[in-house]
Amino acid sequence: MRLFVCGLLFVALPWSSCVSSKKSLKEQKSSYLESVKLNYDAGIEALKKEDYDKAIGYFQFVRSKYPFSQYASLSDLKIADAKFAQKKWLDAAASYQVFIRLHPRHEEVAYATYRVGVSYFHAIPSDFFLLPKVTSRDQSFTKEALSAIERFIVQFPASPYIEDALDKQKLLFSYLAQHNEFIAAYYARRGRYLAAVDRYLLVEELYPETNESAGALYKAAGILEDDLKNTEEAIGLYTKIVQEKLSSIYAAKAQAQLDRLLKHRSVEE
Repeated sequence: MRLFVCGLLFVALPWSSCVSSKKSLKEQKSSYLESVKLNYDAGIEALKKEDYDKAIGYFQFVRSKYPFSQYASLSDLKIADAKFAQKKWLDAAASYQVFIRLHPRHEEVAYATYRVGVSYFHAIPSDFFLLPKVTSRDQSFTKEALSAIERFIVQFPASPYIEDALDKQKLLFSYLAQHNEFIAAYYARRGRYLAAVDRYLLVEELYPETNESAGALYKAAGILEDDLKNTEEAIGLYTKIVQEKLSSIYAAKAQAQLDRLLKHRSVEE
């Protein structure tokens, strides 16, 4: 009789545990679901509902409990997506990089590489309500974003994200060109004219396709003529603008300056 009772207890206890577990899940308490697929799906559902911390919790559970499951790699990616949605840009970039490092042959590596660049892109401080302008401040995030986006462009030229990446690349070139112009103007205000010219010319050397390049050449020519009294080099820069930057707003201005200087030179001869 005693053995029979013990047997009943032995059978009843697991059943009672299952009932308790099901009840806990049904009430959506803090305990995690038991299977990897259910946990992953629960994380996706939380992500859709913008409950990002809860989603990250599910995905981290999948990673740690089922590290060799296909859902583990996807969970790494979704953790990064959740941080991106939270606008935790540097955390998101780091998480995407973790995914790339751990799963270099995964089909979503192109997407993750793209998102690294976009995360750094969004990490660049906004000009809104901020002084001085963002292009006058440290450009670490701009350079990180450009490096990541250029890596994506080289590695995945057929990606559906390539057009957006190219647009962001142009904007980042513009930011860096403006930053160099800011430094050049700083040198010019302090009478360091050669340094100012060199910095303006660096804009043309590094970012020739930007709208800023023609303006940088024009300003360098002005310093060469007015402050350094080097008319010949100024003529060379004005000529370069007229010949190579026809669509720029500085083309007509450069032509006017070029005509004036050439006329003055012919009179002197």
